Amino acid sequence: MRCSIALCWLWIACSGGHEPAPGPSRPREPAPTAVVEAPAPTPATPTEPAAPAPTPDPLPDPTPHLALGGTFGCLSDAAGAVRCFGANQFGQRGAAPSLRAEPASTPLGSARRVVVGTWHTCLLEDDGGLRCLGHGGRGQLGDGAREDRASLVRVLEGDAPIAGVVEACAGEGHTCARHADRHVACWGANDRGQLGDGTFDDRVAPARVAIDDVVELACGRAHTCARRADGSVHCWGENVDGQLGDGTRSEPDGRRAVPARVDVRADHVFAGPGATCVIRDARAVCWGRNDSFQLGVAPGGGQADALLVPTPIPGVERVAEVAVGARHTCMRDLEGAVRCVGANRLGQLGDGTRQARRAFVPVGLTGPALRIAAGVDHTCVLLDAEGAARAFCWGADREGQLGRRARGRDRWSTTPVAVE
Repeated sequence: MRCSIALCWLWIACSGGHEPAPGPSRPREPAPTAVVEAPAPTPATPTEPAAPAPTPDPLPDPTPHLALGGTFGCLSDAAGAVRCFGANQFGQRGAAPSLRAEPASTPLGSARRVVVGTWHTCLLEDDGGLRCLGHGGRGQLGDGAREDRASLVRVLEGDAPIAGVVEACAGEGHTCARHADRHVACWGANDRGQLGDGTFDDRVAPARVAIDDVVELACGRAHTCARRADGSVHCWGENVDGQLGDGTRSEPDGRRAVPARVDVRADHVFAGPGATCVIRDARAVCWGRNDSFQLGVAPGGGQADALLVPTPIPGVERVAEVAVGARHTCMRDLEGAVRCVGANRLGQLGDGTRQARRAFVPVGLTGPALRIAAGVDHTCVLLDAEGAARAFCWGADREGQLGRRARGRDRWSTTPVAVE
């Protein structure tokens, strides 16, 4: 029911005033504000400076050097010009393959280092790449094929040429490379585990080895050793003669597919067909094959006389370099004198005889030796001849591996002859 405004006010007044009359309004109190304490400042933690990236290892300077294969060899002058001499049945000298001995040296190219295996050759070039030629039937040329090459082919890593290599070594059917960041990759024959990749499968392209911080490589016939920056030595591959230095012959297979540490410290490492040597504080320590007294340690003369652990070598001091052949060993001292020991049927000891030696005998040289290398049955040195390096060789010469044109009836030399 509706009422007029006057009647509605009259009704409210008559109701007794139960609703209080509105009083003066008070200012509204603000809602309490939560007090939030600021967190105490966290002390600044000093930032550790980032470790500097390791400096990549440099390429070696182009200096005179030489390298010997089974029955051939190569040498380089101070400008890096490489020439090779001796056998060329697989084109390893850069010419059409031939069974005829070619003693006179022929040019191959230029390189920071020339690396020689039993039947193949590789050149380490100024850009850190590798090019190889010669026998390639096991993939040791690294070009993705298994073919012999009479001209240089690039080693491929994936689809691109290998790069960043600062050192390489080669065996009978395998090749290994050390990179500027100190990792190692190998390729070629792997039936003895000489590639160190954990398998026994041949590789036609580089496969990485499970080892790092490597500063030096050495390849034997079918085994490989590496020296790390801390001086430790690690070896893998064939071990039938104890050339891995672990106290065994890796029975029953005589091989190991992964690197294992040898109980020795080293300043340099060298390898040959069946033995390994290191230099520590200018003293030689070796292990492996000793069936011809080629390590100069008694007893010797039989297969059972192999040195299965690192053994100090008597009779030589102040050692600067070691060259390990099949059945002989030669060492160069810090003064440039050379001494050899072991089998000598083909004059590979260079002492003017063909008499085997059980102790080191001196080689008659006309000057101090700068470098030394050994093939299967021959030896070569670089001599400092009137300020220039010149190569002299001795031992077997059936395939012109001494680098001399006039050879006569005898296919050996018991004394050093100049490479022509």
